[in-house]
Amino acid sequence: MLEGGNIKLSSVVSAINGKSSRNLLQKPLGDFCAFSALAQRFSR
Repeated sequence: MLEGGNIKLSSVVSAINGKSSRNLLQKPLGDFCAFSALAQRFSR
């Protein structure tokens, strides 16, 4: 998802499994997952 938007995570954080990288990804991915769940619910 991020690389599709031309965002290279490796250039922002050095350890992908580190606390700072999880914090960095939590909000955008959380919003994406919530939107996907909502879209699936109403597409039926």
